[in-house]
Amino acid sequence: MRKGWRYWLNLLCAFVVASLIGAAVVVIDLSYRNACSLVRPRHRPMTSTPAERGLSFEPVTFTSGDGLRLAGWYIPSYNGAAIILCHGLGDNRVGTLPQAVLLAEHGYGSFLFDFRAHGESEGEMVTYGYAESDDVLAAVDYLLSRPDVDPERIGILGGSLGAATALRAAARSTHLKAVVTEGAFISLEDEVASSFKAFSGLPAFPFAPLTVAFAQWQTGLRISEVRPVDDIPSIAPRPVLIIHGTDDDLIPAEQGLRLYEAAGEPKELWMIGGMGHESALELLPDEYEKRVIGFFDKALLIDEG
Repeated sequence: MRKGWRYWLNLLCAFVVASLIGAAVVVIDLSYRNACSLVRPRHRPMTSTPAERGLSFEPVTFTSGDGLRLAGWYIPSYNGAAIILCHGLGDNRVGTLPQAVLLAEHGYGSFLFDFRAHGESEGEMVTYGYAESDDVLAAVDYLLSRPDVDPERIGILGGSLGAATALRAAARSTHLKAVVTEGAFISLEDEVASSFKAFSGLPAFPFAPLTVAFAQWQTGLRISEVRPVDDIPSIAPRPVLIIHGTDDDLIPAEQGLRLYEAAGEPKELWMIGGMGHESALELLPDEYEKRVIGFFDKALLIDEG
């Protein structure tokens, strides 16, 4: 007996439904696993100390606003100014040692520390600047207690996650008088979308929004509110220097340009042709020294009038 057209139509509908359910399961599973890796990144080992770079330093333990023990190193200031150094995702304070060495050569103190859930600091999850900005504010409080640091001469420098956090912290604290960012993202949602496409080759939608939603569920925080592009306007009239590579495939150069456009005066932009998601100090050490040290000198050491 021949099967009627209704049979084949029902079979087709069942196949379509099963395919859609299967696709939804794959999307949800991939997004959930991506969120897990975002909020719980692998830790890099501590591979060096300032002493191995010829610097004197003090080990520091301090406490975040929500009670986490954070670990850091303080390198003394000889010119009254000190810079908070903020590392990237999955890294630790060792990653900012090259900047600390450069700053020390010019008399600057620096405070290198591990964000929560990184290095030797407590914490289980990364919040992409939402709670990490509280870590920076605790670092500011530490510097304000130092007799060798002028409270009007505190700056901050960060890369990637550290850059976004620096902008969020500077928008919240006027004690941060000058800000340098390297490879900062404009919002968590944009960062997740860009990194998802870069690492998986899959379209950002619907994976990126689901990833952020799962990350918020895991952290219990509204980390979608992390939007440095909305924070940066309120930093003015304190100066900002934005550094970005034109070939950054993790956080596209367009995001650096948008941050610059959103910033108030005074502001500076250094777009580096051919550079990816890395520190310009490694690629162009002489130019980096000229621009970054010159920026901090002008903002923190030269008294107007």
